[in-house]
Amino acid sequence: MKKVIIETRKLKEMLENVKYAVSKEEFRPIFKGILIETTAKTLTMTSCDGYKLFTSSCELIEGSDFTVISPMLNI
Repeated sequence: MKKVIIETRKLKEMLENVKYAVSKEEFRPIFKGILIETTAKTLTMTSCDGYKLFTSSCELIEGSDFTVISPMLNI
């Protein structure tokens, strides 16, 4: 199982930064989520609705490498 450790304040700030570009259109399901990528030291979140692209990065306290697209409904 993969895990990351990040300050709650930073996570909330990152989600606030990228949520504006999450699509609300049903016919583009890939744009209805946030791409979350981590390395051992960095967390990056990216969202796009086909017109706008937002990305936000921060350093992790602890992490492992993984990539996932999380639907906005889960966040």
